[in-house]
Amino acid sequence: LVVCTTTTACWTFPGKAVAPILSGMLATYGVTSALLPAVFWCIGRGHLDIKYVFVAACCVPAIILILASDPPVKSMAAVDDSCSKLANSDDRKLWCRQWLLACAASFASLLLQGTSTSMLGWLKTFGEQQVELGGDAELLVTLLQAGNVIGSLAAAEYQGHFNLLDLLCTQLAVVGLSIAFWLTMTTSPSASIVAVMVFGFVGGPTVGYCPALFNQYTQPSGAQMALINIGTNCGTGLVPYVAGLLMTQYGPSALLWLALTTNGLVLLGFLVVRLIATSSTSASAREDSSSMPLLADAS
Repeated sequence: LVVCTTTTACWTFPGKAVAPILSGMLATYGVTSALLPAVFWCIGRGHLDIKYVFVAACCVPAIILILASDPPVKSMAAVDDSCSKLANSDDRKLWCRQWLLACAASFASLLLQGTSTSMLGWLKTFGEQQVELGGDAELLVTLLQAGNVIGSLAAAEYQGHFNLLDLLCTQLAVVGLSIAFWLTMTTSPSASIVAVMVFGFVGGPTVGYCPALFNQYTQPSGAQMALINIGTNCGTGLVPYVAGLLMTQYGPSALLWLALTTNGLVLLGFLVVRLIATSSTSASAREDSSSMPLLADAS
């Protein structure tokens, strides 16, 4: 369902116009993940059948919306045209580059989503053992979840005014600096609260940037979007597992070192992409400027 939703959004809103939509989806996921446990707690532990009925009822609005809407369809002319040109070496190179970009976006999504899920899953343990907050350690999880939701809603408003690639690199740099600051004062409750809020507000929206950037620079297929979402789903389970192993071996602060490492890897990757994009733009500009006199003489 998430793959279908993301693909539908990318096909409906071309280019970077999909970024605010994906940020709104992230905010919705955060709200529902906070509300559903409370609803299930109110229902009670012994009423499993009622919980299944409640989850099924949540699908009704989505079904109504689907029935009332015309599903977006990727241009078959563009698909047929691209398929007919695969015999050319340039088109094969383009096809390979698109899939390499999809794999890179999938890996970046794995790291970003995995880091976010690890923080949500292990932050309470970190607060109890490292910060020694005791029963108040759950406050860190609440602040992180609230930061994710508010940050995603804010991102839906400001993303359209900036270059997405520059914005992502800036936000990843801010998150990295906040984690580095946090590592110097891991036992301070005040520092932990500030760092968690920055991580949620600034780092939370970055999970949706990967499919948005891929949609901006390519014409994504359903299979490519599925690959990106596979990375997101694998990150949800794999990275928290690794975080648990590292925390058991090296202590609670290993959670922050893992977050700093994954954030740094993604930032480094996108800085390389930014450098390549800048170099390609400069080369195209030089080529255009060098051809202008020839065109002028020919005319």
